[in-house]
Amino acid sequence: MGSTQRSLLEGFTAVEFPTLEDVASLPRGPGGFVYVISWTRAGNPEVPFYVGQTRRLSDRMWDYCEASFTACTDFRVGKAIQYLGERGCRIILRYKATENRHEEEYKLVRELLVIGTRLLNQVPAYDYRNANTCEAEECRFIRRFSDLLIGPQGADTAATPPPQI
Repeated sequence: MGSTQRSLLEGFTAVEFPTLEDVASLPRGPGGFVYVISWTRAGNPEVPFYVGQTRRLSDRMWDYCEASFTACTDFRVGKAIQYLGERGCRIILRYKATENRHEEEYKLVRELLVIGTRLLNQVPAYDYRNANTCEAEECRFIRRFSDLLIGPQGADTAATPPPQI
């Protein structure tokens, strides 16, 4: 993580992304939380890929572990976490309690974007009810986006054909 990202995340608690068995150990708070999910692997700095806010941190992380297709954000974030883990990345959850979770999320997303961080927050949402995508297509997109995050050293180039021109 670069010094600018580090300063943006000052005061956040960092933990390994919880498994379904571990989510209950996350704190609960009256006002809520702002959180950042990052990936890292040996020799690489921690890189944020999603920023969120919630009143219920443990329940939200449970939603990501379940990755239900009928909940767009839960599915995209959950599948990215799963795929990045399969590619050898450690997933880090950083969170802090706050009374102004919407405002802090908004500001943090903007600051990360202007320093060049690619975030899932930027990806347009799908609507499964309007059939503008299917689960398999969305999984393929999330894998491609995740490969873009981790770079060519982590991408399975044999599984992704070159773009047609």
